[in-house]
Amino acid sequence: MKTVLSVDRGVTSSAETNDCTVRALANAADIAYDTAHAVLKKHGRKDRSGATFKTLHAAYEECGFRLVKVCGDGKRSRFAAQHTAARWVDGITFGKLVPQLSYGEYIINVTGHAVAVVNGKVIDTFNNNARKRVVAVYKRINFGE
Repeated sequence: MKTVLSVDRGVTSSAETNDCTVRALANAADIAYDTAHAVLKKHGRKDRSGATFKTLHAAYEECGFRLVKVCGDGKRSRFAAQHTAARWVDGITFGKLVPQLSYGEYIINVTGHAVAVVNGKVIDTFNNNARKRVVAVYKRINFGE
């Protein structure tokens, strides 16, 4: 299996499971795990459970991230495109996308997982399957952009 290596483990919590959206937000936004957890919880994430697209989308936007593209034509991608004004592009794998993200803070949603990429470096608790399909790409937008 081809993998994309994580260069840093980033923040984590021993008391949580299914928290990749929390970790991705905390790592990409450079905020405390508890702060990211509170933001996602405010938008509907339940403890030790994954987040729905609507939940993570609202939380990411509150923290300054914008959905810059929706990839592919799978069920999750179609849902994301229907509920946002994001640009819909052809599908791409995580392994092919990461080298294109050289500067900036990103949260990448792949099938069943969320990962932070900061200045081209993957931050996650484990290495990721390079063949995972990208669903959505969020980029941190500075005010005024």
